[in-house]
Amino acid sequence: MANALKKILEIHNVFAVSKLVLFTSKQVLENQHFTNQIDIYEEVLGSQLRTEKVPLDSNGLGKVDDFANVFRENSLKYIDLTNGQKSITAQLYLAASLLRIKNIYSLSLLVSPKEIPKNPVWNEHYKYVHLPPFTGISDLSKLSYFDLIFYLEEIEEIFSDAPANSFIRKISNDLRKSISSFFQGDNSRSAVVDATTGSEGMINTLLDFLLHYPPARKICHDLYIDLSKQKDPLGAVTFFFRKYSEASSKNRKYLDKDLEPILTVPSLLTPLRMFRNISAHAGISPHQFEANEVRVCINLALEIFRCAKMSKSFWSKLLTL
Repeated sequence: MANALKKILEIHNVFAVSKLVLFTSKQVLENQHFTNQIDIYEEVLGSQLRTEKVPLDSNGLGKVDDFANVFRENSLKYIDLTNGQKSITAQLYLAASLLRIKNIYSLSLLVSPKEIPKNPVWNEHYKYVHLPPFTGISDLSKLSYFDLIFYLEEIEEIFSDAPANSFIRKISNDLRKSISSFFQGDNSRSAVVDATTGSEGMINTLLDFLLHYPPARKICHDLYIDLSKQKDPLGAVTFFFRKYSEASSKNRKYLDKDLEPILTVPSLLTPLRMFRNISAHAGISPHQFEANEVRVCINLALEIFRCAKMSKSFWSKLLTL
């Protein structure tokens, strides 16, 4: 993380850091690992670096005076919210925003943690996400840092095993772009496009999975379902899962551990595809997307992939695309 912090400072032409403030618990302060971390910071940012440690209580909260003292000095400040507890990072975010500090960042991985090489490359393996400060208390009820961190953490958890250059890795990157646009308020239509970009691919992949997955094939055989004759792939998978739900509720032999988690996926894909169609025809559709519609698209996409990951067989297929 020290090297990543150095990179963001270089981008802003900041080459000298005089003070580093770290918020951490008493237990961590007593850990040798923390001392090693300080050594790394000094090695990367310079041995002249002055380190200030701000202790937190057992609940991960800091004293108001400690926060005030950190920001009291009249100097250029950069806020790094990476790896902290949500309680303390939220405090730090709110304090920095109230003081109109614009340089607020959080590190985001672009690949699975297992795929990070010894010398990671900026914008290929990781990058810093610039977090816009809120401009008033009323904004907190609409968009907050808690939401942003929640979404980014959900992406990290869901797509942690996605191979580089794979279909679902591209989806995760598109979702990050959508979330970034959403929280910065740049372009709602663009955010919807990025959130829904994988809808058609997901529909076609789900249909292909049902056509080749043995338990699904047995259900199709027993219930006289011919998925290959359906003109609309989404209609086909929707019909299959309706029949599966009816059959499995009457006869447990049709219950399947890898079909059950994705039972609701077609119903989630239906509105997502609708949003995709509207956003893809900007020159035709006069529809003006609102922030709440962007949030719906992001939530739908995340829920679809949460369900998909719970199906071991279906997720394995997605990992190979």
